[in-house]
Amino acid sequence: MKKIIITSFIFMFFLSPSAEAARFEFGKNIMKRQKANVISSEASRDCERIEKISENFSSRVNGLSSTKNASLAEKTSALQEAWAKEDSIVNEKREEIKSSIEQKFTKLEKNIPEEKALDLQVFENKIFTAIEKRNSSISSVNEEYRGAIISYLSEYGTKKETSFESFEKNVEDKIIEAKKSCQENKDFNIGEVEKIMRSEKDGIQSNLAGEHFREFAETKRKERDQKILTIKETFDKEIGDAKEDFINF
Repeated sequence: MKKIIITSFIFMFFLSPSAEAARFEFGKNIMKRQKANVISSEASRDCERIEKISENFSSRVNGLSSTKNASLAEKTSALQEAWAKEDSIVNEKREEIKSSIEQKFTKLEKNIPEEKALDLQVFENKIFTAIEKRNSSISSVNEEYRGAIISYLSEYGTKKETSFESFEKNVEDKIIEAKKSCQENKDFNIGEVEKIMRSEKDGIQSNLAGEHFREFAETKRKERDQKILTIKETFDKEIGDAKEDFINF
């Protein structure tokens, strides 16, 4: 009989409105605990992720910056070596041309009438003055071009240092903030840390993109070539005028 009464009581409990509410509350509590467990698990993973990000972060950034420095130094050195080689070839060619012209004037001096000797000397002086002026002007233009390239690379290096320092500071600030939240069991969004890392990285890549240098170098090269073309045109005219003056004499 007792068994029947107990069974009936349990049966009525589960069918009563209050029992329905109790079951609902019970289920809701289970869901809350499950949700809390999930959140706790996610927070734990996020905290582990933050620890991994923070491990040797500064040394990795400094290592990357040092690698970039070495690469920049190598490029600058390679450029200077290439220019030195170019100058050596150009100077050698200039000496050959000068020697050839001197030989031609020596032959002319032997075959020219005495009364034209002074005119020939004036003509020769004009030729070598024009050559010296052309060579000096071209060298100055080249130095100007090279100086602009080296200055750009130097500024690039400074900008690179600033960019890496900004990247390191901003990310480290977020890491410290996140680790503090972990220690205090506060909620934090690891996505913010990862977002700022991506943002800072994109900023570095944008500021230090190789296309910027290539565009700058190409612009300066075209400016140099145009200046050299003008110098050569002026030289050709001076030589032409000198020849005409000599012939008219």
